[in-house]
Amino acid sequence: MEENFWEILKKPAKEFMTAKPFYLFEKDPIEWAIDGLVKYRIGSIIIVNERYQPIDIITESDAMEILQEGLLKMSIGEVLKILKGEERKLYTVRENTPLKDILAIFTAHDIKHLPVVNEKGELVGIISASDVLKKFVQTAGV
Repeated sequence: MEENFWEILKKPAKEFMTAKPFYLFEKDPIEWAIDGLVKYRIGSIIIVNERYQPIDIITESDAMEILQEGLLKMSIGEVLKILKGEERKLYTVRENTPLKDILAIFTAHDIKHLPVVNEKGELVGIISASDVLKKFVQTAGV
């Protein structure tokens, strides 16, 4: 049965996210990020610290800039400092964040990917705009 639009907006991130997303560390070579985007046909790769807490994200748009600037023989951390500077802002959501709040973050910050974290701040998933659209169409019968 098709769900009501307003009920879907109350559903938590865990119902829309992709669990156990591909991630890398700052010390890893940037080539691994480019390779991962292509190999796994994904739009972003989350960069985590040693506690598996998200600290940044590399998107397809970032990959285009990396290629354009020729930043291929560096670590992810070095490239991110060049591209995004020292003050990098990464938005995350918790597993129980309602879809209406996720949509607000997507639109307010013009982003398409959000890491999903548990109560310890550890990466447990990723939610993308396309994930939301697919699930919405399946659930609401649009």
